[in-house]
Formats: sequence, C-alpha cells, structure tokens
Amino acid sequence: MFRKIKDFVRVWKPYEEATLSLLDSLTDDSLSQEVTPQGRTLGRIAWHMVTSIHVMMSKTGLDFATPSQDAPVLLQLKKLGSNFRR
Repeated sequence: MFRKIKDFVRVWKPYEEATLSLLDSLTDDSLSQEVTPQGRTLGRIAWHMVTSIHVMMSKTGLDFATPSQDAPVLLQLKKLGSNFRR
C-alpha cells in the first residue's frame, strides 16, 4: 500500500518508461498489424494499455481526464503516446 504519492511515483516510473519505450518503438503502420487469430491488432493492444490505467485507478476513487475505454482506437502513434503521458 502506498501512503505517499512519491512512493507510488518511485515504483511506477520504471513501468511508465518501459511502456513509453514500447509505444515509441511502434510505427503508425505497425498499429494495424494483426497479432492474434481473432484479429486483435497492435494498435488495439496499445490502446488498451493507454486506457486501462484509468479503468484501474477509477476503482480506487482516483479520477482524471482520459479517453474512454470505449472510444475509437487511435491509430496514430503520437496520439497514443500523448494519451498515455497524461
């Protein structure tokens, strides 16, 4: 359990950096690449990573502005990264 914001930030920072590194390694063209037999794309998985943070945090009572999980999948890398950085 975290008691101070700085303690959370210390633990969160490596995960944030790894996720941003992953998002930065993708290209706009790669986002439409299917990666499962059911047709799930890299873009869909990246969008899930961006929106799931809000879903999880809202269960703790923390609320902040972010695109809805039901919003259309962004297929532009710059928008994915900027939404994650929020």
